[in-house]
Amino acid sequence: PTISALIVLAAFALHVVYLLVLARHFLRHVRRSIADGVVAAHMRGNKPSFFSKRVFNWEAKAKERMAHISFDDVGNALKVTGGEKDHRKHITDEDQLFVACGLA
Repeated sequence: PTISALIVLAAFALHVVYLLVLARHFLRHVRRSIADGVVAAHMRGNKPSFFSKRVFNWEAKAKERMAHISFDDVGNALKVTGGEKDHRKHITDEDQLFVACGLA
């Protein structure tokens, strides 16, 4: 009975962690959608709400921390660099392969 209870508790804990990760992923998509809405409203000449501007600034700061991808015309290659606030300052081969496969 004790082993069965531990297995059930472990499965329950894994499900809770999975649901928390799903919620975080969903909230990231909502944040990006709101930020895109602010850009669209600005293009139409509308003024976004205070909340939307705060979410837009939050998304902009998050994008600063991400890696940046650009195309080098001279070398005819993709250039992947670390974000401005990236502590690693190094992009792994797996990340570069992920970008290359995504663009192919």
